[in-house]
Amino acid sequence: MPPYADPAGSLLAANLAELHPAAEPSEVLMPSTDYDVTVSNYDVFSERCHGRYAADPQRTIEQNLVGLCDWVRANDHFVVLNNSSIQSLFSRNDIRSVVFLVRHPIDSLISWAKPERHGDTLELLGGQSSEAAVDYWGLRWNQHVDEYFRCVEADLQPVLVRYEFAYEDATHAPGLAPVFAEMNPSTRPTYERAMGARLRELVADNYDKLYPRWDI
Repeated sequence: MPPYADPAGSLLAANLAELHPAAEPSEVLMPSTDYDVTVSNYDVFSERCHGRYAADPQRTIEQNLVGLCDWVRANDHFVVLNNSSIQSLFSRNDIRSVVFLVRHPIDSLISWAKPERHGDTLELLGGQSSEAAVDYWGLRWNQHVDEYFRCVEADLQPVLVRYEFAYEDATHAPGLAPVFAEMNPSTRPTYERAMGARLRELVADNYDKLYPRWDI
């Protein structure tokens, strides 16, 4: 693991729905995946920052997110930026000391695929265990981890916290452990063997760099 930086003003990159409610500021920018457009709902974005950070309607989504990162650093706050790693936001903008939270691909897929969360998307993909859904999640999971490794290669000192070993991983970073002190990994839900095998194949290269074995 790379050296850890002081987590004051931490940026947490995650794809774990249960850890960041829809009220998180960055959620306002989704489902748009085009960061080179202006923020049309900037007032809602600012509201979800509780008025402490105001988005600029004249700036692009990426520029506003970078501005939010700068603001977090300056004010020693903690923020979750859901999905921002997928668009390479951090490595492209030299944003340092981002905390990357990673969860086992099967568990994170099942969590994401709960009908009350993404039922419409799942219906389009053909259901949780469909090949399309598994391929989609494998792509998202890899993109998240790829961004972590890009930050490592760029010497941006990212922090890796694996969901299953969250407190243990976080103890290596001064001041970060209390954030994860209450986290207890849930028991692995039942999943179809074929789904697990397909997902294992898709994420093998990245997964094997982060975890000791598949069945953890």
